Amino acid sequence: MTADPPGTPVRQGVGRHRHRRRRPKRRALIAAAIVVVAALIGVLVWYLTRTTGPPPYTLDVKPGYTVAEVANQLGEPIATSFVKVSHTVPSQFQPSGNHSLEGLLGTGDYQVTADETAEQLLTTMVDRFDHQAAAAGLNAKSAAKLDMTEYQVVIAASIVEKEGYYDKNMGKVARVIVNRLAQGMTLDMTSTVLFSLGQDGGTVTPHDRQLDTPYNTYKHAGLTPTPICFPSMAALRAAVDPTPGTWLYFVVVDKDGTEAFSTTYTQQIANEKLAASRGLG
Repeated sequence: MTADPPGTPVRQGVGRHRHRRRRPKRRALIAAAIVVVAALIGVLVWYLTRTTGPPPYTLDVKPGYTVAEVANQLGEPIATSFVKVSHTVPSQFQPSGNHSLEGLLGTGDYQVTADETAEQLLTTMVDRFDHQAAAAGLNAKSAAKLDMTEYQVVIAASIVEKEGYYDKNMGKVARVIVNRLAQGMTLDMTSTVLFSLGQDGGTVTPHDRQLDTPYNTYKHAGLTPTPICFPSMAALRAAVDPTPGTWLYFVVVDKDGTEAFSTTYTQQIANEKLAASRGLG
């Protein structure tokens, strides 16, 4: 170690002491930086969660579904309000005083986001149905050719959906409906009674056929007050343009869903016996 010349002021070890004084400041700066970064990360996470939320899920609305069946597929909180709100969202096809969206929501897949409201989803579904109905040729002119309103054609299409089930049957089922209406006959459709019972499929008993409900087409002539389900494009097209024919009856006669159509009740009885011999009916 070298001594300083006499008279030289005593040095305070500036370099060493200065270094010691800086350490607390550096640590404070690092700590402050960590706090700021953590805060920024928190803000970013909050923003991403707020703007994107959980990923959307797919809602599959199949032909033949009802409003209640769609609601049962939805997650909360939208499921709780779906049926109630469905009575407040309008459709161009609803007649005056009718607030039901039964049969008036488009079929297919929907991407439902966590922050989507029932009103938003229902509006989207109504818009889709409007496009599907237009694509099927449903308008005031095509309905008038059948002596129906557009809404009545949708009702017929919903019955065709349930009674025909397969595309190959639907045009003739639609014609049976038109023919029976033209002759003032009751439609005698089991699907309408099952709808009033809240059932999708099953057997209609003699007791069921006596139920006092406007959806009982064994007791009441004409169409049901509302559609009984969401019709497919095939059912809509069939209802708009039924297959030409004089049929008044039909019954499933094959396990592949094929239906036999007849003009007379005698022919219908014969077809019913054929169905029974094949383990159907």
